Amino acid sequence: MSKGIENNNIPYRIGSAFMRLWFSSPFYKRQYIDTHKIPKDGALIFGPNHSNAALDAIAVMMIHKGPAVFVARADIFKSKLQAFLLNFCKIMPIMRIRDGYENLAKNEEIMAECVRVIQKNIPFCIMSEGTHRTMRNQLPIVKGMFRIAMQAHEALNGIKDVYIIPYGIDYGNYYKYRTSILTQVGDAINVSQYIRENKHLNAAELINNLRLEFAKRLEKVHLIIPNNGCYDELYECCLIWASQLATQKYGKRFTLLQRRECSKLIADTLEEHRNNGNNEVIDLLNDVKQFEKDRKALHISANSFSKNNLKLSIIERIAKIIIGLPYAIYAAVVSSIILIIGGLLTNKMKDGAFHNSARFVLDWLFTPIITIIAAIVGFIYLPWFIALPMVVLTMFAHPFIHHYAKEVRLLYSDYKLLTNKKIFGTLNKIRSTIQKYCK
Repeated sequence: MSKGIENNNIPYRIGSAFMRLWFSSPFYKRQYIDTHKIPKDGALIFGPNHSNAALDAIAVMMIHKGPAVFVARADIFKSKLQAFLLNFCKIMPIMRIRDGYENLAKNEEIMAECVRVIQKNIPFCIMSEGTHRTMRNQLPIVKGMFRIAMQAHEALNGIKDVYIIPYGIDYGNYYKYRTSILTQVGDAINVSQYIRENKHLNAAELINNLRLEFAKRLEKVHLIIPNNGCYDELYECCLIWASQLATQKYGKRFTLLQRRECSKLIADTLEEHRNNGNNEVIDLLNDVKQFEKDRKALHISANSFSKNNLKLSIIERIAKIIIGLPYAIYAAVVSSIILIIGGLLTNKMKDGAFHNSARFVLDWLFTPIITIIAAIVGFIYLPWFIALPMVVLTMFAHPFIHHYAKEVRLLYSDYKLLTNKKIFGTLNKIRSTIQKYCK
């Protein structure tokens, strides 16, 4: 573990500034909600939900402009290169039971270091669910975050209060590059105030009560799909109808937050009817299960469901693909090293949640180098009015090639949905039933 990990040195400032700037690379649409709720007068501990590996940590950096220190599972520090990059990004290792009981004692040293960081007015972040899971749901909240908060409160000795901040993160897709991200800051818990007002409680009781309250507040700021046997079917219903429902309620320019609210309404409403024994909804979910299986076998994307006019969508996509082809060829060439290394890395990763994190880190590392090479070559051998656009196009090559590939995939998806009468008919039938209950 690196002492002084919180130091805001020049290399970190440059690297983190570029990381924040380049966070648009994996996402075509971003929305950060309620950042004004972050306390200005206390020691801060961020507790995001954890569903998409390293991107969750960067999402915290997007709402806090200074340095922040994180913890992550110890096994990802085994590689010297990974350990260097993680330490550079101010991420410390934390031991889990699976790392061996003999190693758990090291967590005391780590927790002491976390408290020291908080004392220096540097926000600390721990993934509140302890492990990542690519589900729109919520795991039990870890106790370590509250132990650290209570130790920090004791160490600060009234100088300032310690706050734990629920932070919800929702991704449009866990596995595809160029998706969407919605984050929302929840109501912070003033741990110091709670301890002062509940002196009659022992440490275990304080931790348990804080965990329960934090879990309630975190649930309010990210999408929770009921996980009682029909999670996949309920989420598929959200994919089928949430965008149309958001359009009806808020117009075509609905926000990511408004779409999430519609998804929540759909999932909760259908789950309630299912639990009440509504046979029509039970049959609906059975149909949705088969529909999801069939449309995935045909590589039909849920993105095609929101298109009211598939023929027009196909024409628009063809036009985009033709117009963008010259740049796509150039982008594929100049970003080939990122694409090749990314492909090799992700093929070795069993957990798909790490794929987008790996792609983003490679983009962050290699894009400046590739752009500098393009600038040197361009301005030496070409007129400035050609070299300058070439440099700009090089900077955005990697996200563009992913976006271009996405358009190609969605063109195929739109076509398959339009020409498969059985799938199209089933989709309309399902839509009609969902609409009956979710308005």
